[in-house]
Amino acid sequence: MDYEALQNLPPCVAIKLKTFLENPDMLYELTGLPKTMIVNLTSKEDRSVKVDSAEELQLVTEDLLHKPLLFYCAVQHQITEKSPYLTEVRTWRALYAVLINPWHPAIQEFLQRLLTEESDHMNAGEKFCIKIKFGKCVKDWFRRNVDDGSDCNEKKTTLSGMGLRIHNYSTPLKVCSNPWMIVFCFPCWFLFGGPCYLVQRKVRFYDRREKLSGISVSFLTEEAEKICTMTSRRRRNTRAVAPIND
Repeated sequence: MDYEALQNLPPCVAIKLKTFLENPDMLYELTGLPKTMIVNLTSKEDRSVKVDSAEELQLVTEDLLHKPLLFYCAVQHQITEKSPYLTEVRTWRALYAVLINPWHPAIQEFLQRLLTEESDHMNAGEKFCIKIKFGKCVKDWFRRNVDDGSDCNEKKTTLSGMGLRIHNYSTPLKVCSNPWMIVFCFPCWFLFGGPCYLVQRKVRFYDRREKLSGISVSFLTEEAEKICTMTSRRRRNTRAVAPIND
């Protein structure tokens, strides 16, 4: 299969998820590849990959460096403005199907460096877990395009569904490493061995997180849904659509 034609495609292609589900061949026609030659990372299970040998890691590396990566993501941008009597919350949210093109030079360099390091850890018999976040470019684009330019200081943009973990033993336990859990449940966290777990994880494992950034997003269509909520004195919770997963 000739993947080199992908070098002419944009690094990141996004389309409204509803539109994609109505016509799932859109992105496949764009790449000229059959569905079997696109790495489907739309479910949480597919985005946590365990490799038990250097050979398995090499197969994963070949896929990530040569095949387009398909994600589903949920993104939300929220602005909160407060006054003595009212709190106004403006929220934009959307669901997208996103295709990452690993043949783009910046993405190729980014992935090659990380996967080479993981191969070195595997060959040295070390335990590792790397989390690659592909969604920063989509989140930055969304924020730039829907933000109304207000001077409000309370602005927050969140995205879920575009993180990929590769590990050869286990992934870090969120309940033991989440800062909120440590701060608000410190007695329980301490009694149930949270400090010991973090020390052991630091000593015995090589954990790393990296974000793909600095690439453009193309072919985004339609406008995000805008929801404006006005409350008296107290802000009403305006949650985003349920995250697809982290």
